[in-house]
Amino acid sequence: MEGQIRSPKSFIEDLEKNPYETIFIIGNGIIENGWDAFNEAVSNVTGIKNIHQAPIHPFAYLTTFLRFLSSEKEVIGTEEYKQRLELLKLIRISLSETFKRFQMNGKIGLKSGEDYVEKYKSGRTLLVTTNYDTLLGEYYAYAYNTIYLHGNCEMPNSIYLHTETSDEPYHDPQDRDVKYVQSAHNICLYALERAKRIVIWGHSLDVYDAELGVLLGTTHLSENRHEREYIVIDPTVMPVHRLQVYVGDAPIQHIRPSECCGCTAQ
Repeated sequence: MEGQIRSPKSFIEDLEKNPYETIFIIGNGIIENGWDAFNEAVSNVTGIKNIHQAPIHPFAYLTTFLRFLSSEKEVIGTEEYKQRLELLKLIRISLSETFKRFQMNGKIGLKSGEDYVEKYKSGRTLLVTTNYDTLLGEYYAYAYNTIYLHGNCEMPNSIYLHTETSDEPYHDPQDRDVKYVQSAHNICLYALERAKRIVIWGHSLDVYDAELGVLLGTTHLSENRHEREYIVIDPTVMPVHRLQVYVGDAPIQHIRPSECCGCTAQ
């Protein structure tokens, strides 16, 4: 029996003996009102409305500033640097608190429809999600392991923006939750390189998603890449050409969710 992962590092040795055959990469597209929670959390701190629709993502400016200037000692001591680092901290806290509140009050939930995990799993299966809520892990807790690639709302310091990677120079390497997401990255990379099937469900593969882009791009360089199958569920959510940027000419199967069977997800 699998279960929800809190410390991915604890079973990394198991992957060598028992690799995952199928890996699902799951995004906010499977969550009802998930963007409402995200936008409210960010708006509470920054005042920016509907930030996920911004043509040039404000988070990209914030993380790029911190990433490239955190090694400059004269910059780290400036008030501007401290303010931006504090802003990032406040956004993380707001994301954690807002998603927990939305989840507790039933304002977000898994969308009804076909259970594509059950339909397209093959062999041992791992769920990787970039969502901050824990709905997916709770729903499948007794069936599959779930890794929260961008952290989750139960661990505020584990949360990082999709424009960040898990190993930014301004992260505190001693923080337990930071170590969690760094371990999650290593687990995902190791598992993806050995997977025979990768299914993307409810994820847009946003061009700003730095961490996921690194993982997919590196995975396609693995030795067994020619044996791997890619499945995209609902290409209207994620244009297939975005995936091709990372996987080249690998065959991609498109699944349009036109026939919903009414899965039991709540």
